[in-house]
Amino acid sequence: MNANTQAGVNLHGLLDNPYPGRGIIMGRNPDGNLVQIYWVMGRSESSRNRVLETIPDKHGWLRTNIAKQDGYKGDPSLLIYNAMAEERNYYVVSNGTQTDAVIANDNIDALEYDNWEYEPDNPNFTPRITGVIRYKSGNLISMRMMILRKSPFGDKCDRWGISFGEVAPGFGYFISTYQGDGNPLPSFHGEPLLMPINHTDPAEIAQMYWSALNKDNRVSLAVKIIPPDGPSKIQIINRH
Repeated sequence: MNANTQAGVNLHGLLDNPYPGRGIIMGRNPDGNLVQIYWVMGRSESSRNRVLETIPDKHGWLRTNIAKQDGYKGDPSLLIYNAMAEERNYYVVSNGTQTDAVIANDNIDALEYDNWEYEPDNPNFTPRITGVIRYKSGNLISMRMMILRKSPFGDKCDRWGISFGEVAPGFGYFISTYQGDGNPLPSFHGEPLLMPINHTDPAEIAQMYWSALNKDNRVSLAVKIIPPDGPSKIQIINRH
């Protein structure tokens, strides 16, 4: 199966998945610019009561926030966090507070050195998913992903990581927190899935993947474009 066919099959799998949870895609648009995509989904009222927003005075940074303060419930340490950060040609995207640790250390390996683990949200024990890109002077230095998930044999944390040598224009790699809906929710397993990135405009990329997410459970989505010779650009879609 060639790359185009495989990416199409995987996209249809996402369309048919009622609950992949939070997701990350990293790759290149058809122009060759690097792309990071992040989305939030939710089943509970507190999980759905969120937006993604840029951070004033911190270019390229993205955070989750409360959409409606009235009646807000939930653990803020798991719901409110920086989802994207960039410094020194290093671009981080994640589903939790580990974003800050990775950007501060300039290294995704901080998640292993500092003994980060999956989220303590029994019974789901949501995996922490993280992606990083190091990009300088038009050259991709490295692109890596890491998943921290609960071991099937006990409470220890499995740390699974992969480095990509290259990714062709028009493609990206995808990981999420869950395989699908369930109670408890089944954690994502297997290697990252190849996905299409068919558009150059971040608004069109955002709409493509927003449309691929279950309309009842989707909450927010953001697309960051990283050109070789200019500042990054973020496009956001929020349910609220």
